[in-house]
Amino acid sequence: MKTSILLLFIVSNTWLMCENDTPVNSSNSKVNKELKETLNESTSLSDSFLGAKKSADYSSLFTQDKNICLTIDDVSKATGLPIYSISEGEKFNKLYCYFDIKLPDGSMMKYSYTAMKYGENQNMKKELKNLEKDKKFKKKSFGMFTELSETSDTYLVHSRLRGEIRIMNSNYPVIILTKYSSIQDKLTKEQKIERDVYATKIANFLLLKHKI
Repeated sequence: MKTSILLLFIVSNTWLMCENDTPVNSSNSKVNKELKETLNESTSLSDSFLGAKKSADYSSLFTQDKNICLTIDDVSKATGLPIYSISEGEKFNKLYCYFDIKLPDGSMMKYSYTAMKYGENQNMKKELKNLEKDKKFKKKSFGMFTELSETSDTYLVHSRLRGEIRIMNSNYPVIILTKYSSIQDKLTKEQKIERDVYATKIANFLLLKHKI
């Protein structure tokens, strides 16, 4: 009787060990893989936001009290385009800086920017975190995405659908709203991307110029 019980115990343990060694079925493997990717993605998004360097002093830029308009020469240096292809645009609002820029393909780009009061710094940080979490979805859907500036301490929030880039720094309750458009009624996807690229260059130039 004891021998039978001992034999049954050994057989049961052997069966359990085999069960544990059995490869996980493909369905579970897929779930685990997706879960791992999701966790990795969440970590990378969080690190990306928190990985911004300590901000430099941009008090001369993120203010509504001073003139922050670039010169034609500045815009030429920022974009790499010749001076003769850039002119000051007609000012419809004294708070905005306006430029008309002739691009290499011969089309015109109307570019403007201004400093706008945003609210409390905490609200800024909250929105930046939300934008960072949503950037993968928005980039695919509407040409909206968030990236670090060349100075690695400020965010450039893109919206190609609206022809807009917001320069946002969580240390300042002011944003620099930049807008770019065309005299043409319709733009191709490539032209929209091209305008976004030039607007990004100007945004980075602004930060570098005012960085202390």
